[in-house]
Amino acid sequence: MNNVKPCDVLIIGGGAAGLAAALTAARRGLKVCLLEKNDRCGKKLSQTGNGRCNYTNKAIAPSAYNSDSMETVETVLSAFGWQQTVAFFEGIGIVPSFREGYCYPASGEARSFSDMLTAAVSDAGAEIIASCTMTGIEETGGGFLVSAERTIESNGKKGPSGKKAASKVSEAAEKAKNLVSEKGMTYCTKSLVLASGGAAAPKTGSAGEGYRFLEGLGLPLVKPLPALTSLHLGKPYDPALFGIRAQGSVLVRSEGKVLSEDRGEIQFAKEGLSGIPVMNVSGRAVRALDAGKPVELILNMFPEGMSAEILFSIVKKSGRERTVSLALTGLLSYKSVPFFLAQAGLKRDMTVGAFQMQDAEKLCKVLTGLTFPVTGFADFNRAQVTSGGLLLASISPTTMEVKGHPGLYVIGEMLNCDGSCGGYNLQWAFATGYLSGQAVCGKGKLC
Repeated sequence: MNNVKPCDVLIIGGGAAGLAAALTAARRGLKVCLLEKNDRCGKKLSQTGNGRCNYTNKAIAPSAYNSDSMETVETVLSAFGWQQTVAFFEGIGIVPSFREGYCYPASGEARSFSDMLTAAVSDAGAEIIASCTMTGIEETGGGFLVSAERTIESNGKKGPSGKKAASKVSEAAEKAKNLVSEKGMTYCTKSLVLASGGAAAPKTGSAGEGYRFLEGLGLPLVKPLPALTSLHLGKPYDPALFGIRAQGSVLVRSEGKVLSEDRGEIQFAKEGLSGIPVMNVSGRAVRALDAGKPVELILNMFPEGMSAEILFSIVKKSGRERTVSLALTGLLSYKSVPFFLAQAGLKRDMTVGAFQMQDAEKLCKVLTGLTFPVTGFADFNRAQVTSGGLLLASISPTTMEVKGHPGLYVIGEMLNCDGSCGGYNLQWAFATGYLSGQAVCGKGKLC
């Protein structure tokens, strides 16, 4: 065949999972080609963790994930846990820095982490073709033919710039940016790894295109929906609470069943609530809403161990003529006090002298169990990860190979598995990428 490029392993997507797969496979001496639609690899990875890249943590456990097969999740994490992830990246020069069990690169920079990983992939011999979009995949029975198209830069430049890079990192970044594939190029391979990501954060290149190919094969998908996102609330929520950050807990339930709950810093937005605990419960809330079920969120603003008796004591420590509003600002944000008092049916100008135990009980009930209807959620543009994707029951848990489709591997966010905030989703990406990179055989070529 003319204009066909053979390779042992073809990887679609240069995100966290795809880069891990490419590095692992290339180290085994396989001819690896990686197609990345952005002008550089790891665009989403370079923004993760608020730019600091929390890439795993010591508390990695299956219970932190949502999936159709927890047994598969456990198998994957047992084969490549946080210790293996730390060692994997130490092997390419990334020094870990732990903070309360959460693991970051010592540089504190997600971009440097991404560039170091890209450099390692290039150094291992894998070919990175950036600004290259997959346009079609044909399953031939003996392998795969993949068509792709390269977007030429506006200045018309092709290939390496010719400038000498100051370091391996900048050299790899330049190489990933400028390598060019011909338009209309076709790749043939025995092993195809799909790592094109989910649908969250589309500005970073995740548009969910890989799902369409999987649907074409008749493979079972759980509808992709936003996860790790904010939740919109109906009355009595008040947009005036916008800007408040406070410790507390949230619980979401539907039709009397608790879906999820978490504690941490809650952020009050104009439409509702955000912050890590809200994002951690959002995936199941969004799934229930999409199914047409009513969902409600119960907010608890009390520190653990607080009670109506303790609350009463705190208020009474202020002078009798002071307002309860002022007395509560040692416990609650001053901006939130009028709202919570109103929900408890208490006047804003009530004095400490007039405050009775029954008032403390009313306020305690509000502060520990105020209920809001969940009316919506932030879309994929603001979500951090995708819930849904290919059922884990469709893959081999030790290789990531799709059952009934020899040589086809699906990894990372394309799979129906999403985790909590705190490095869980990157751990999943690296683990599935590593396992697929170990499994691809590279025996023979189509062409």
